[in-house]
Amino acid sequence: MEQIVRKIALLGMGTVGSGVYQIIEQQKAEMPDKIGAELEIAKVLVRNKAKYADRIPAEKLTDDWQSILADESIDIVVEVMGGIEPAFTYIREALTKGKHVVTANKDLMAVHGHVLLEEAKADWYREQTRKLALENDRMEREAGAGKAEGSDGGREEKGAVWK
Repeated sequence: MEQIVRKIALLGMGTVGSGVYQIIEQQKAEMPDKIGAELEIAKVLVRNKAKYADRIPAEKLTDDWQSILADESIDIVVEVMGGIEPAFTYIREALTKGKHVVTANKDLMAVHGHVLLEEAKADWYREQTRKLALENDRMEREAGAGKAEGSDGGREEKGAVWK
């Protein structure tokens, strides 16, 4: 069975960001057993790439938030920048794009937590609606295949046939 890989964008590389980066990198081999997936830090957003060039591979370093937002392979955004802005904007945009977000930013959550939670809830509803539509399409295809064979596709109930 193919191993699931969850790609992460880390926003910030201060004390907390450095610690998160270090733990994920040190515990890579243990992650599949702990969480059922591999974790890969795909991008690290910093203000000054040169400052971190000796600690983080160049292909992972970026100072361009839009490149992270546009990268559909990134599943999870971990915000460890602190402060209200630009963290609020980045988290909101990530949620709108359907990315999972992790933050421990108490100031941000105190000021804008209600907005972010509503956006996360809206994203959850969008995802459930999408899944329901896909399931409905699958059921209609199967029902159509049943009709083509001249059967009710197993949908007969108490003498009534579902149409």
